[in-house]
Amino acid sequence: MLCWALATCQLFGQSIQIASFPRDAAGGPSPAVAMGGKLYFSAYDPVHGRELWATDGTSAGTHLVKDIKPGIGSGVSDIFNLVALAVGDMLYFRADDGASGNELWKTDGTEAGTVQVKDIQNGFYGSNPGAFAQVNGMLFFTAYSGSELWRSNGTASGTQLVRTFTVATNLYGHMGTLYFSGDVDNTGQELWKSNGTFNTTERVRDLNGMIGASLPINFHAAGDVLYFDASTDTGWELWRTDGTQTGTVLVKDINPGSGNGTLNAYANVAKTNLGDTLYFRATDGVNGFQLWRTTGTDASTVRVSDLPDGVDAACLFPIVGGKVLMNNYAATRWWAFDPVTDNVELTAYPSGYYFNWQGKCAFLGSTMFYAGKDTAFGCELWRADGLDGDEHRTQETHFTDNWQATADQPFTTLLGQVNGKVLFTQARSAYNTDVPLFSHTPNSTACRPPLAAMGIPVKGSGLHVVFDRTADYGARQIRYRQPGASQWETTATNTGYAELDVDADQAWEFDVQVDCEGTWSDWSPLFTYDPEQIPAGLYLEGSILADRAENATTERIYWSRSSAQVAMQLRYKPFGAPSDPWTMAADTTGMRRLTGLQPETLYTYDHRFFDGVNWSPWSYAPLYFSTSTPEITTGLGQRTGAALSIAPNPAAEAITLAGLAATGQAVWIVDGLGRKVWESSLHELAVDIRQLQRGAYLLVVMDGETARTARFMKQ
Repeated sequence: MLCWALATCQLFGQSIQIASFPRDAAGGPSPAVAMGGKLYFSAYDPVHGRELWATDGTSAGTHLVKDIKPGIGSGVSDIFNLVALAVGDMLYFRADDGASGNELWKTDGTEAGTVQVKDIQNGFYGSNPGAFAQVNGMLFFTAYSGSELWRSNGTASGTQLVRTFTVATNLYGHMGTLYFSGDVDNTGQELWKSNGTFNTTERVRDLNGMIGASLPINFHAAGDVLYFDASTDTGWELWRTDGTQTGTVLVKDINPGSGNGTLNAYANVAKTNLGDTLYFRATDGVNGFQLWRTTGTDASTVRVSDLPDGVDAACLFPIVGGKVLMNNYAATRWWAFDPVTDNVELTAYPSGYYFNWQGKCAFLGSTMFYAGKDTAFGCELWRADGLDGDEHRTQETHFTDNWQATADQPFTTLLGQVNGKVLFTQARSAYNTDVPLFSHTPNSTACRPPLAAMGIPVKGSGLHVVFDRTADYGARQIRYRQPGASQWETTATNTGYAELDVDADQAWEFDVQVDCEGTWSDWSPLFTYDPEQIPAGLYLEGSILADRAENATTERIYWSRSSAQVAMQLRYKPFGAPSDPWTMAADTTGMRRLTGLQPETLYTYDHRFFDGVNWSPWSYAPLYFSTSTPEITTGLGQRTGAALSIAPNPAAEAITLAGLAATGQAVWIVDGLGRKVWESSLHELAVDIRQLQRGAYLLVVMDGETARTARFMKQ
């Protein structure tokens, strides 16, 4: 059995669905804000509208905090994370109760402790609190579209106007003082500070004099020094301040003259720091935008990278293992700067341009979790531990393959991290009207049962159960009964589905366990099938529910048959063959078997449904399936041979092998499911990989009875 492709050899972890949320016009749950061992976010349901929710990473601990605007109206917005801030054990946020408009609220995580702090604008129209920052436990925020600066200690009487502005933005607390970009007389935004009273709220320095606004932005502290970007006659450059006029100075004219050094235009960009050293993106006008560092002096402000395609403008600069990571649109791996050696090196962490979007990539220690995809399972949660070729899908949660042949990945979104768990949503799910929320435990027991399952009624064939596929496809045992019954019935399968000879017009509950090399796993969570809940929320009418391989040339396509959708039609063909004709297939039962397929092949297909009168249009986004045998084996025995060396890695067209004394050995390539996708005899120390889809693979060379292996990535 091939070790690297099995859950017993990699840290796959386990993902369990803990909640699901209907979509509104904004989609699913908002990005979250962490406080006190919980994540807080806004989410929609048709009873309460979009309101405040909280989760500790468990199903029991995921709950509506309060219906702030009673009824179906929404009390909080989908940009909740942008108008919320945790201060100690209290979360402040903007909300609308339907009577006062958008005002300042707070919560301690309980319904009783979720209250309006103050109705600043009396009446139906609210004050619209905006930017949030905190200084020594005191909340600062803006109101009326940034025209007023306020402070609050969490009480109505302690929530007071500090000063009125034309505009105040970019609030940032540093060493007991609030700093921000302000304008009181329409002369332009400059650097201001405040200790919470009118008399202590003052302009620190007018960097441009009468020329125009310097627009301070991107505040970030490194040690005792506060840095920011500003636009003056030297262009956009890096500045520092100690809160005094004389101590507010240009750090360095990085792009000499009037050229822009840190920004091309007013924009939010990330900075980071290791101790009192600031790291940021800048250009000297010669080498493009690269990684720079400074301790606040001209001499210490130096460029530390020379990436051929520069550093992405949206790069978030994660710190991993004491190194600063950076990426760009061109590289498929993160780069890392090591301040100990002053070296920049290419890491083994995968990178995509969409990783700089919120919720698409996160590090938990040295482990990277990200929205990834492959051609066998589609879009899922992936992880990488920083070792060459170790990136892998954690678990199947989509039952249809929604992979797309583009770099864009708009599906899986990471909500956040809490109590050692990674929470993520399926932003697009073909088999459910809701957005499922999953909790992923990274380093769980290796031998796990299927953790996602659903029952599908098939006319004339009872109830079919499909569940998430694990890498080895070992034997599965399914037990089932009607809710409340004392006796279980059991059946077994080696595939990702099971057929239960039961009445699908009745409710059933079932769970699954898997054979892990002679030892049975624990039983899965208990799943329930209830025909009364179709289509009330179990899944969407008129959708493809799952694809499952029956054998090497037969695929099952499950779909949602109902009184409103009485027939389904497919057209399918091998992917990458645009000139090939479509093969047509139709079904009225809920499951269509596609036979006579090419083995080990990726297919693309469209679908449509018949309501008894009209056919719907063909589906807008194609789906995919890969033919494979249900029993995944590799034929490998011992793996005691020395490892191979492969270059380049990752590779796009060909890989070259080193460490072989001769050619003529049997060689094959194995994909992430343990399937042989290519096999030949090695006649030269180079292998053409252009036929492979992008992803992780294992190259195997048989040296007598010993398998010599090397992992590689196809770009």
